[in-house]
Parts: sequence; structure tokens; C-alpha cells
Amino acid sequence: MIRRSAFLLLTVVAIAGCHKKEPPVAQKPSEAVLLYYAALNARDSVAYKAVISQTRTESLQAHPDILPRVMEHWNGRHAEVKILSERENGVVGFVQYHVKISGKDPGDTTLTLQVYKEDGSWKFGF
Repeated sequence: MIRRSAFLLLTVVAIAGCHKKEPPVAQKPSEAVLLYYAALNARDSVAYKAVISQTRTESLQAHPDILPRVMEHWNGRHAEVKILSERENGVVGFVQYHVKISGKDPGDTTLTLQVYKEDGSWKFGF
């Protein structure tokens, strides 16, 4: 009985451990920007691909050497992002934000970015 319970417990733990975590969905234009930089900070290519637009995804597929270079570029860097404003019309959004990059090649600037709603989520890209 104890062996059977232990086996069942291990089976449940193994199945739960194999379950893929779904990438977060950007409900607002600003969340796409925050998720994008979070993926870069973590050098998480799966999260990065989940938050970029279809056009940008197609570009990565056509040029498979780009994504590893992007992730390597962010090695030793960290971005802090502060959202200043956002507006959207349901399909296209604009986010103004301040980004401070520390580490290699530090930077400190304010940008305005256009984001797009695709499949119910805001996406970073062109």
C-alpha cells in the first residue's frame, strides 16, 4: 500500500513537472514592453519569442542566427524600464517609456514604441 502511494505520488510530481508554463499574455500595450525587456534581462529566448510580433517572428525564422546574437548581446546587461504613457485603439498601441541599461554599454533614454495586438495579446515589434 505504501509502495503504491509512493508510486502514485512520484507519478503525479513527474507529470506536474513536465507541464509547460504558459508565457504571460500582455493585456495592455505597456505590458508588452515590460515582458520584452524581462525576457532580454533573463536571456529567455522562449519568453522573447512569445512577446514579439508575427512579422518579427518571421524575420527570426528567416535569419536563425539573429536570436542567439540578441541573447548574447544582452549577456552582462540589465534594463530597468519605467512606463511613462500608453495609448491604443484596440489594434495598435503606443508606449512611451524610459529605459536605463546597466552593464556593458550602458544607456539611459526615453523611447516611444508602437506595439500590435495579435491573437488577444499585445506584441512588441514591427
